[in-house]
Amino acid sequence: QCVPEALQKLIRKDVAKRFSSVNSRSADLQIQKWKGSLATRKAANGSLPGWVSILFANEAVPSFTRPQPIPFDCRNGLLSSENGKLFLTLRIERLPGGTKKQKPSVVERCELMLNRRKTNSVRTIVERIIAGEYTFKGSSLVFDSIKCKWFASIAYEMPVEETPKLDSGKTIYLIPGKKSPWILKSVSKGKSDAWRFGGRGDHVTNFRRRIQRERNERKESYRWAGSNQKGHGRRRAEEVYTKLSARWRDFVKRYNNELTRKLVEMCVNRRIGKIVYCQPSEDGPKRDRLFLARAGNDGRNGMSWEFFQVKTMLASKAEEYGIEFALHDNNVPGMRKAEKAKAKRR
Repeated sequence: QCVPEALQKLIRKDVAKRFSSVNSRSADLQIQKWKGSLATRKAANGSLPGWVSILFANEAVPSFTRPQPIPFDCRNGLLSSENGKLFLTLRIERLPGGTKKQKPSVVERCELMLNRRKTNSVRTIVERIIAGEYTFKGSSLVFDSIKCKWFASIAYEMPVEETPKLDSGKTIYLIPGKKSPWILKSVSKGKSDAWRFGGRGDHVTNFRRRIQRERNERKESYRWAGSNQKGHGRRRAEEVYTKLSARWRDFVKRYNNELTRKLVEMCVNRRIGKIVYCQPSEDGPKRDRLFLARAGNDGRNGMSWEFFQVKTMLASKAEEYGIEFALHDNNVPGMRKAEKAKAKRR
């Protein structure tokens, strides 16, 4: 149930007749946008499609309370650079009078204000579109009535990177370490190799101690306050602890995100087809002996580590690159023998 082609032609002719000063390409793009919403729309009452119900006058024609964006694409829009400045050239209007061929388009050249520090990433994307690295797609021009400024919403398509074929026979184990943050153990064709991953973890120790020191200083200042001050401003005093807790959670999330990203990139480069994560138990003495759980922790503030978050991030990133993901508790090749050897030495 879609709008017939004959009706689309009639709509285009009527639009061109009523709005002769509008560029035909801009009108076509706007009609295509509205057609998609009308074709899938259902009638308010009954089983008829939405556009049929409007033609039968069962419903009113949709109206818009907000200004509609001006669409453009590569046919009526062009990105260019000149003397270090970026420009957007648009053909939105036509000169009135005469036929379509006799009415030349009015070319409007707009400079993109991308010279600020916060817009460096956007400027890089626009420069890559001009160079041909990215494909320029349909976009729109939007007017902000509050700021009284025009904003160009530019859409583009990045080239698809060819990922190398992964070897399902290669497996890598991610194991939380006791003397270092993480240990990686690779197994390929019966051969295994292990090494430290994630650095020494000194930044984790220093950051946790800094948060704990700020907490303890706040407690001391409140502890020796006068009796007339205690109980007053409790909400304000607790806001500090909330901010410190949020700062620690953000640090853990950034660390886990960077860890999983680097691990997946390494697996893609080395064509490793399987990742096994040895997730520790949620609570217990074994978890407390891990480096990330005890590094710089005084045991009084409850600043634990989100090992479950590593699992969710690693699973989503591995799925994106087609890498098999699995969980293991203790069944890591070679790890049980090492633990038995340590027990005998003791």
